[in-house]
Amino acid sequence: HRRWLVSLPGTDHMLGDTTPNPADIETNIREVLNVPSAMRVGLVKALHQAMRADGVPRERWALEPVLMCGHSQAGIVATALAAARPEDVGVNVRGVLALGSPSRRFVIRDDVTMVSVVHDQDVIPSTDGTPQRARDHRVIVGRRLVRPRQGALSTPHASTTHTETAP
Repeated sequence: HRRWLVSLPGTDHMLGDTTPNPADIETNIREVLNVPSAMRVGLVKALHQAMRADGVPRERWALEPVLMCGHSQAGIVATALAAARPEDVGVNVRGVLALGSPSRRFVIRDDVTMVSVVHDQDVIPSTDGTPQRARDHRVIVGRRLVRPRQGALSTPHASTTHTETAP
């Protein structure tokens, strides 16, 4: 059986200006509000292009099982797609691995498996304004870090910290 694995990048920059790279602050704001961003639209187009290149007919694109992995902003995009009906967004997200993502506002579909990893000292996952508990069946894995000597706000959220502390 064919499966699709998508690894999405997190926020590239926090500049106020929109740039050609959609991993920006505009995407963060749009995705937290569940307004499709250039990153989400581009991801779906790229996935469809890969499916077309692999010989998958258009009528099967929303049926192909997809696993998405992403840190921070990328986890928001993945969770938004996992919350939507595949026929509406053209992608059948069946699994999500989100690291440090403020995506609790979304309720994932019943047929989606999701693991969300958060560091206790990371403030970013709570910036969506929702309580820490999940409103759906996702599994949340919390990790308590040893307090860093410097970068107390950025270190717990960094993708490298998630890589180093993965269970």
